[in-house]
Amino acid sequence: MPARFCLLEQLIPDGEGHPFSRTMMAHFDKLRTALGAVRKYPTEEAQKGRFEGLGWPRVAVRNLWQLWSSPDFATSEERMALDSIEPFDEWEEFALFGCHYFLLVAESTSRLAQASGLTNAPDSDIFKQSKSLVGLSGVVETTSRLEARYSEYPKNHGFRRFAAAMSTRSSGGFNGRRGVFGGMGLTTRTDSCDEYGIDQVEFQALKPQGSAVAPSSRMCHTITDIGDVSLLVGGRRSPDNASRECWLFHKWLNTWERVDDLPFPLYRHQATSLGVGYVLISTGRIDSRSISEDYLMWHRHTGWMKCELEGTRPSPSYGALFLSTAAESSVDISRPISGVLAGGISIDSCLVQQVWRWELTGISEQVGKRLCMLISASIMLISTRNQSSTSTCFRTSTVCN
Repeated sequence: MPARFCLLEQLIPDGEGHPFSRTMMAHFDKLRTALGAVRKYPTEEAQKGRFEGLGWPRVAVRNLWQLWSSPDFATSEERMALDSIEPFDEWEEFALFGCHYFLLVAESTSRLAQASGLTNAPDSDIFKQSKSLVGLSGVVETTSRLEARYSEYPKNHGFRRFAAAMSTRSSGGFNGRRGVFGGMGLTTRTDSCDEYGIDQVEFQALKPQGSAVAPSSRMCHTITDIGDVSLLVGGRRSPDNASRECWLFHKWLNTWERVDDLPFPLYRHQATSLGVGYVLISTGRIDSRSISEDYLMWHRHTGWMKCELEGTRPSPSYGALFLSTAAESSVDISRPISGVLAGGISIDSCLVQQVWRWELTGISEQVGKRLCMLISASIMLISTRNQSSTSTCFRTSTVCN
């Protein structure tokens, strides 16, 4: 009779120095139930080798974050059904937790139950990362790496999650100073701004001067630098309590100004500057059960404009990488502007494995007339099965109302 062994245990895939691993290990040490196996077998590969070395001919192991997104383990309908039970938006914490626990199934025969969703064949790994991108011309562009150095601030200083950064300006100029507004503090959301700079070690609270009103506490919002002002868009208090508010921060005056509200509440969207005061924002979450499908553009003289795309378009997602390659100081709005839309989270709470290139051309503004633009884009679907890439081009006409 075939034997089957199932195991749910911890992982430390990035070593004990990783903050989550360090906290997890300290927790069990404090309870005097130290984790011995995880130090000897810290990764999925080590656990697989552990059981194969003990004579199990078939071993499958995946971490819980991989299992969550596996169609063999949970369907899209099952994942979305959870949203009706409890609003949830702590995906970063969920991913961290899931990557530090694994489920292993070992069998004494060649029959490995597919119902477990743990199939370990190399071509079924949906989390492989592509090391190159295919451009519009089909030429492979290798990615580059940048080295960064970090220094940790003292404890009990500047705790903010899901805040937004912005440049600040004092009477003496920029002086390399940056502000971090809003976000989740130690116990609740904040409505204050911490200012950092290379000219002093400690941060200081940035207090607006003469502002009768200012943005309320929020998280998962965006702040986009557009010259002497920065545009704050949306955000949320809870997953079902999003904001439509938009604010301008005047750097020279150190004051906030309320501007045009969004057409609908929005958070976990992304924003990018197009130059000369234009800001383009991507899709995002409206509440815990729905994602917006619209790309919106804002300008001081026009307010928010909805872009009605025709033809093929990316599936709605939130939390994606969304940027323009235009430089604020040199951009000419009448010339093509290109950018990238990559990744994000889908409506069924899985990572999106698509990368889009977009090009924006033909923006012209006339008083009393509509602002129109033409978008050309190329989609790159990074294959997770064989690491090959295909490119499909399309053109869509966009009318901004």
